Amino acid sequence: MSASTIPIDPRLEGLDPTDPSDAYLIELYAQKPPVDDMATRQPGTCEPQNTNNDLPPRRFNSEGSSEDDTEGPFPFEDESNIDIGTPNPARAYQHSLQARSRIIKLLKEHKKYTQRSLTDLDNFAAAPTLEECLGMIFGSVLEVRDSLQAFQDTQEAEGWKMKDDLKKLVMLYSKAFILSSTAVSFIGEKATRAVLKALRDTKTKGLPAEDDVAGEETLLSEISKALGHNRHQVKEKLLLTVALPSGNQQANIAVVTSKIIGASSQIPATLQLYMRLALVRSQLIKYPELEANKFWPQVDHVCAGFLAKSKEKYTFALNGIYQQDLARFGEPEDVSKHYQTVKLDSPTLSPWVSILNAQFSRVQPRSLTKDKDERPVKRRRLATVSETED
Repeated sequence: MSASTIPIDPRLEGLDPTDPSDAYLIELYAQKPPVDDMATRQPGTCEPQNTNNDLPPRRFNSEGSSEDDTEGPFPFEDESNIDIGTPNPARAYQHSLQARSRIIKLLKEHKKYTQRSLTDLDNFAAAPTLEECLGMIFGSVLEVRDSLQAFQDTQEAEGWKMKDDLKKLVMLYSKAFILSSTAVSFIGEKATRAVLKALRDTKTKGLPAEDDVAGEETLLSEISKALGHNRHQVKEKLLLTVALPSGNQQANIAVVTSKIIGASSQIPATLQLYMRLALVRSQLIKYPELEANKFWPQVDHVCAGFLAKSKEKYTFALNGIYQQDLARFGEPEDVSKHYQTVKLDSPTLSPWVSILNAQFSRVQPRSLTKDKDERPVKRRRLATVSETED
């Protein structure tokens, strides 16, 4: 037979010799010549030889029935009779390799992989058995599991770290505490923990686990700093208005409150907040030279004194201080066109504001007289808390 008459192996159609997966198939096919169907047929007939002595050759028609007593399992769409011989495992295996090679080629065309992954894909495509393919898959799954475990171990070893988004929320929630319409205190360790509790109640993401003592202490320290920063902002803005002449609109409690809250904040300006800030301004007028670490304990001392009598006495006293502030610095209604007062029970309040107000109202102020009566060890412990700073 001349070279021109040598039949082309149909298995090589569509294979690229430059592709590692296809090159492997080409090499494999060269070692295993294609099966000659005619060599397996009975002499002088078109019937395949019966390699199973127990069953005769079967012929099925399009209705799914056979010409012998054996029933066909399914009807065929082809009108002609179809020969069903003994299954050929070698041919099925070759088709499996071809299908796997095509899938790998498509993945390479439409996905982005590293060079290491491309090598793994080629090895997977060239795996000679299904068992080896499954072994590769299982090995990759174990590798991913080990990598995740190593990452988790590293995270636990390094400890919890605060992200920037959480820092911003800590600052906002701390500001919300200082400017809360329901809070009756400005300082103290309980205030710090109230902010932490509010963060958990609102399901804030990125918080340390409740059993992570070190992480929680880090977060409490950040909250304490944020509270101190916001108290400083309140004091400085109110202090600027104390020296202004009576009736100056820039000293109006609504104007000052709006500046303290800020244009982008979601904290509502309520009548209750006006009264709280009027109390702070009254202490600035009374104690203008009081150092920062003593001023806020003094404000809490006044609140504690009013509350010691009753909640009604506290509200009555705060209202009296508020009326004095209005007499000196003007009514909020004078600037109501530009500065809106929100009612505490307004349905327009954000849900998180209501959650925070409910949490912050539980924090009680401390009396300076009570602190003096406590043991020296207790006083020294409290003195280490940065909450007393400006």
